[in-house]
Amino acid sequence: MRRLSMHELSGVELAKIKYLELKILLELQRVCNMLGIEFHLDAGTLLGAARHQGFIPWDDDIDVSLLRPDYEILMREGPRIFSKEFYLQTPENSPRMPASFMKLRLNGTEMRENVLGHVPGNHGIWIDIFPFDVVLQNTDFEKLRRRQRNLGKVFDLKMRETASGKLSPMGRLGRTIIHLALQTVPRDAILNRMRGDDLHGIDLENSYITSFHYGSSFIALKYAESLPTTTLKFEGYDMPVLSTWPQYLTQLYGDWKKLPPEKDRIPHHFVSKLDFGEYADIQLPAEE
Repeated sequence: MRRLSMHELSGVELAKIKYLELKILLELQRVCNMLGIEFHLDAGTLLGAARHQGFIPWDDDIDVSLLRPDYEILMREGPRIFSKEFYLQTPENSPRMPASFMKLRLNGTEMRENVLGHVPGNHGIWIDIFPFDVVLQNTDFEKLRRRQRNLGKVFDLKMRETASGKLSPMGRLGRTIIHLALQTVPRDAILNRMRGDDLHGIDLENSYITSFHYGSSFIALKYAESLPTTTLKFEGYDMPVLSTWPQYLTQLYGDWKKLPPEKDRIPHHFVSKLDFGEYADIQLPAEE
């Protein structure tokens, strides 16, 4: 087992992580097909599919999303269908984890993020699974963006006494005081307020879909134009993406076709422990 930052990973280690994350993604696809629900590639994973036909070369994770009804079906039914190699981690079965979304983890491995290393629970190599919510056509998107950003900050302050960034002594003290005060607020009350509108009775053709998990970024896509999904190649596999994926990437990244400066081509997770377990000696496929 190694203790390191993601910047210190060898090329082989990063390649193994990606290989195992792809394994997790394919298991998710299998289970979603069995349940008759659909996910779509999200965030940097979608960017990788669109620009690189796979992982962004320096990226270190996989992000996917499902519309809220399918997301809740997966959360409810998935655990009985996933192979024993995998663990669907949810806010419900892992209440100490400061995440408002699900992670599908590979059992028998360990990849601890620096900011979560002290939290008990399964820390296997993972992919992130986010909900997409429906919002009404007449929504004030800027007001909603501020609301969701503030709720995200409240959730983070409740769940984590320490921050990932550097704080002054007074900043740390203030965060601790707020963290303690928020222990009186039920965690589920915050999570419930982060959801979008109930789908019952909504005119979906004139509504929008959005995700509330991008901090200061906020996306809003027309439901009728985004679905049904289409596909893009990701590491040789056809993977579902929203039909509005070019607009989505533009909203999230601006000029997404342009590569970032070389100094910014770095992984964005920091890992304190890495253990491939039974997969340590796995043979990676030869690059073509």
